[in-house]
Amino acid sequence: MPASTRRTPMSTDAPSSSATAPRRSSPPSGTATPTANPSTTDVSQQILAAIQALTQRVATLEGRPSPTPTATSAQPAEQRQPPEDHSLDDDEGPTPRIPDPERFDGDRAKLRQFLRAVSNVIEMQPRRFCSEKIKVLYAGTLLSGPPLDWFQTYQDRRPEERPAWFEDFELFKTTIERAYGDPDRAASAVRALFAIRQGNRTAAAYATEFQQITAQFSPAWCEPALCAHFHRGLSDSIKDQLAIQGRLNELLHNQSELIDEAIRIDNRIVARNQEKNTHQPRTTRKAKNMDANATVGEPTAQDARKKAPVPQEEHERRLELNLCFRCGSADHKARDCPLGQEGQAHNAGKA
Repeated sequence: MPASTRRTPMSTDAPSSSATAPRRSSPPSGTATPTANPSTTDVSQQILAAIQALTQRVATLEGRPSPTPTATSAQPAEQRQPPEDHSLDDDEGPTPRIPDPERFDGDRAKLRQFLRAVSNVIEMQPRRFCSEKIKVLYAGTLLSGPPLDWFQTYQDRRPEERPAWFEDFELFKTTIERAYGDPDRAASAVRALFAIRQGNRTAAAYATEFQQITAQFSPAWCEPALCAHFHRGLSDSIKDQLAIQGRLNELLHNQSELIDEAIRIDNRIVARNQEKNTHQPRTTRKAKNMDANATVGEPTAQDARKKAPVPQEEHERRLELNLCFRCGSADHKARDCPLGQEGQAHNAGKA
């Protein structure tokens, strides 16, 4: 057999290829196993979390509610980042919708009411008015007429040339009160206090106006003086009831108790008048006319003379002597006769 065709017999003791490959040694206990690269899902969640955090931050800086996170961007509690701005944590719930106050056109009597309404809107919407400048600009949008011209004069200046009240809402209110408010508010309030009266309105309405006036006074006004002014303006019926109760001296030292007692007395008087009007029988017009006719006495001689016809001879005599055609008197003419005037008044009453 040729040498090229000879094959060397394979020994059964030779190791196999798999047996000769080196074995991988297992790591010793306590050694951390290297982690695999993060998957695409983990990276997407991290990106969404970063976008959500940035969106909340921008919403907080702009003063509007943060968007609600969606289900796809929800993350475990341990991976969520706490909010960075806690200035609005006390404002819970949605921002209420409040209509804008009426524009102020320069009426001095309405300035304080206007400023109070603007302050209420700002206080109830803190997220909307997050800076003093925004508050002042909002009040400026509600001006009209001369006050608007006054405001725009300073608004058209460069920011560094504007007055300090443009960045301070409280200072703005003080400045506009000096320009368009009552120059002598204290004296006006004193005059209003001396002139106020209850009149035909209820004690509650009178007390409301009284308290609006006295709210402008300084604490130097003692309470007994204000109580005396309030008592002076009450109606006589309420004053009488206060005097009957015997507590007037005590009430004149406590304004709130005096006002409450006056309102209670007024309510009782109104209820009593309504009760009397309900149970009082109504008198018809026909019955009134019958009563009036029943009081009429016997007809006088003047009435009989007025109804009796004038004979032809008497009529000619009155004409010749220039006498009254109705009663024959020489003191007046027929057009001025009392008999004719009574007849005209009677006819007018029938009409």
